[in-house]
Amino acid sequence: MQAISSSLAVNMTDIVNGKKISEEILNSLSKKIKQKRLKLFLVGVLVGDDPASIAFIEKKEEACRRIGIKFKTLKLPKSISQESLKERVKAVSGEKDVNGVIVQLPLPPKIKTWEILDAVPWQKDVDVLSGVSVGKFYNGGLPITPPTVSSIKKIFDKYKIKIKGKNVVIIGSGRLIGRPLAVWLLKEDATVTIVNRFTKNISFFSKQADILIAGAGSPNLIKGNMLKRGSIVIDAGYSLVRGKIVGDINLKSVLGKSKLIAPSPGGIGPITVACLLENLVVLNSQKSKIGGGRVLKI
Repeated sequence: MQAISSSLAVNMTDIVNGKKISEEILNSLSKKIKQKRLKLFLVGVLVGDDPASIAFIEKKEEACRRIGIKFKTLKLPKSISQESLKERVKAVSGEKDVNGVIVQLPLPPKIKTWEILDAVPWQKDVDVLSGVSVGKFYNGGLPITPPTVSSIKKIFDKYKIKIKGKNVVIIGSGRLIGRPLAVWLLKEDATVTIVNRFTKNISFFSKQADILIAGAGSPNLIKGNMLKRGSIVIDAGYSLVRGKIVGDINLKSVLGKSKLIAPSPGGIGPITVACLLENLVVLNSQKSKIGGGRVLKI
């Protein structure tokens, strides 16, 4: 957590400790794995040598080791072709002892990302990123939830934040964060507004937000003077600036104005990793199939 010069600002703004929440989730998962005697194996596909991607894979591996899940990183060169990468992902996804597969993003610019993600079958897609998985989630027929959505839900539950009827503004309309969040929030009867890079006068919308969720990947995009006093702020964005992860929210300017903030880094990041592993456990704790827009246990 960043050093705060004003104790008054800290007292006025609750700062989400993502590491603490993630530890609670991981401890619970560890117990379930032991009780159910689950033998789980998660594979992370890493293309190239991007420092941020390597760091994220290492955090997932660390979390797996902690709770008794086998983890392997499939390292592939940045020069790999579209077809070769697709075949490698299909191959590892088809291995019987592999229970889950994650493709670390971003992929090299030349790669058609969504075609690669679609190579992971939904039964092993713990990130909920393939077209099939996303479709089932939108229709309410998936037994798991996208990790980012799940992590934000856990924050709301922990802090008893009600979202029904609230004005929620999402910064960023991407497939990773903005879109699945919008679907979930609409199902929870929130009033949802999504802004993107083409939106003029973002402040007009952000100042009306009871809850603001940023996932644009634009460092320090949102500042305190763009927020309603007493709002809830969730920073789901990250960018690398001089080798350090920086979120979409300017934390210093928000302290003392928002009621609660989940910062980046340190907020939803660790929780999202824990929620990803929770998805792995759920998918492998029971046999399920999708039918009629609902989950049928068999």
